Amino acid sequence: MHARDLLQQLGLNKYEADGYYTLLSEGPLTGYELGKRSSVPLSRSYDVLERLHARGLALRQPGDPPKYAAQDYRRFLADMRAASEQTFDSLAEALQTIAGPLPEHEFWVLRGRSAILAWLSNAIADARQSVDLVIPAAATSFVADALRAAPIAGHRIVVPRRDEENLVVLALIDDRTALAGMLEPADHCQAVVGGNPSLQALLSAYFASPAALSGSPGNESSGTQPNADWVAWEARKQRRLWDKANHARTA
Repeated sequence: MHARDLLQQLGLNKYEADGYYTLLSEGPLTGYELGKRSSVPLSRSYDVLERLHARGLALRQPGDPPKYAAQDYRRFLADMRAASEQTFDSLAEALQTIAGPLPEHEFWVLRGRSAILAWLSNAIADARQSVDLVIPAAATSFVADALRAAPIAGHRIVVPRRDEENLVVLALIDDRTALAGMLEPADHCQAVVGGNPSLQALLSAYFASPAALSGSPGNESSGTQPNADWVAWEARKQRRLWDKANHARTA
């Protein structure tokens, strides 16, 4: 992704992002020069420069005409990061007063790989006793930091071998919070999460099986092959659902 696009993600509009990028790469410019060297229209170049100056992204040198220089990008990013962290802290404090826990003994559906891995990382970070996990090898890096930071005595990880099971992700956190689902296709995969007793019991029995887990707690067991038939069945079901949906879109 281009730097101009990333600047827009931080809240600058198209012309502000291009103006700042041009000042940073070209050096100090007048409004006329900015209009000639960027996509910013001449009729709007001084207005864009003034907005950058007001936001602390540009320095102005008095003159006729005035010149503008880009603020040091390191200071700009540090200011943006500090402002974002303050906003996040204030929002977290405000939401904490109104947020309640999910109803116990129910389950919920997550959709999309990023949402599933984000939920899993947060659940691992909140673990207090144990983490049992089946996860594809390619996705282990997404939860590695959470596993290292979790204040638990140990964890058990299974990385499946069979191609059919490489899509499956299973987790049991503190023997009470469960997750079961898939990580493919990335945008359409789903996982069931929650404290449903049946789901808990199923995963508890699965992870208690010596055939499922050959590694000892506290160690990653890479390459261990689960043998639960329902895991393979879930993989086939999700693939059929995806193929059916994909066929309907292309028909």
